[in-house]
Amino acid sequence: MTSIYNTGTVTVTNGSAAVVGTGTGWAVSLVTGGTLYIEAPGNPMPIAAVTDDTHLTGAVKWTGASGTYSYAIVREDSDAANVVDLYDKLTRVLITLSLAGIHPNNSGSLAKRNALTLTADDDNYLFLRAELGIEFAFYRWDGATLAWIGPFQVANAAAGGPVSSLVAGTGIAVDNTNPAVPVVKLANMANATIKGRTTAGTGAPEDLTIAQLKALLLSSAAIRDVLTANRTYYVRTDGNDANTGLVPNAGGAFLTVQKAINVVAALDISIYNVTIQVADGTYTGTAVVNGAWLGSGTVTINGNAATPANVLMQTTNSQNGVIQCLSGGRITVQSFKVTASGSVGLGLYAATGGVITHSNMDFGQVTNYQMSAAGAGSAILAVGTTMTISGGGQLHATVGAGGYIRNTVANIVLTGTPNFSAAYVQSGRGGGLIEHYSNTFTGSATGRRYSVGALGTIFCNGGGVSYYPGSIAGTTDALGVYG
Repeated sequence: MTSIYNTGTVTVTNGSAAVVGTGTGWAVSLVTGGTLYIEAPGNPMPIAAVTDDTHLTGAVKWTGASGTYSYAIVREDSDAANVVDLYDKLTRVLITLSLAGIHPNNSGSLAKRNALTLTADDDNYLFLRAELGIEFAFYRWDGATLAWIGPFQVANAAAGGPVSSLVAGTGIAVDNTNPAVPVVKLANMANATIKGRTTAGTGAPEDLTIAQLKALLLSSAAIRDVLTANRTYYVRTDGNDANTGLVPNAGGAFLTVQKAINVVAALDISIYNVTIQVADGTYTGTAVVNGAWLGSGTVTINGNAATPANVLMQTTNSQNGVIQCLSGGRITVQSFKVTASGSVGLGLYAATGGVITHSNMDFGQVTNYQMSAAGAGSAILAVGTTMTISGGGQLHATVGAGGYIRNTVANIVLTGTPNFSAAYVQSGRGGGLIEHYSNTFTGSATGRRYSVGALGTIFCNGGGVSYYPGSIAGTTDALGVYG
């Protein structure tokens, strides 16, 4: 009995015993030996070893021309015909079982099975009996009884016959129409339901509700939660970032503003607005909005409207701003106090196209700037009727090249005579713009009133050189604009 394998092509090199296959499946087809005949002038090559599906080594070197050719492997002589026949049948069975999702742990004779040393930990170990002249059969090791259970018959993919020992069960149908490829499918699908399981484990599939399916998809981050109404997240000093953030108590609120921002960033807010409601207390650490929200709604961090100072957000290290808005992000902040005692010491910081809108804020003591907008498209916009400045720093407000700060708040209240060592407002070199107008200042400050660098602009709508608080006259570069 002759067995030929000739799927694909082979590439050989003159003077080399190495053979590389393309489109071949030598290992999975159990090609373990035989003779390789190449459809080109040269020598037959007895096979010394098969490395994998696409690599084998000849027992002799190829004497013909290097190239890629059709070929045939004669896998046996008459003395080994039965062994090869067994290999063929076993290959077909293993491929069929693999398609069905069944993977034996071992195979061979009953003597080989009986020589295995298994324990209770090997429960459900599968052994495929494959011997000459004997039908294939499965045995399963039962860890509880320390004994083999079986045999379970495995048919050889005959037309009209079963293709494996798979049987139908609750919610499961086995289609044997094509004996070469068993198809396992969910039964009872006429009602257009979605079947699955909400928890891991065995058992019949369940009809899933839309809410259950959505929860499963959300838990795997496959989809975003899309808002259908406005939403509020809560932050408290006794909260926990493992909470949902949706309940205003210790068991439901978040601990940090950053956690709330991260949760909102994972949403599709659609056309709806999100409020991050921060309870009274002190919150240390920066809060960063690092990109635009998905959707057209707004996101607001809100404190205590009656007494903003009751909600203190601060940094005490080198973090670059109590509130940072970067990379095209948008955020509204209102009704809390900011201080920054670290080496960088910034209150509100907008950069790389970020925009911060603020109202009813209390700006406390900072190391450097109470607000800074740096770079084209970056802006800090004040709205509302009242703003408090209860501390000083190097600068109250500063813009870099392309940055923009606007303040048209009616009442700006300065308490405690804060000092601004560089200037109250500064438009640095490179084209930044500050617009402060229609303001009424209550209280006073010390330090320079304003500083305008080359190509910088400060617009006070004709307010004059004494418009801004301070005790030292402002300065304007020859290439700057003030007025």
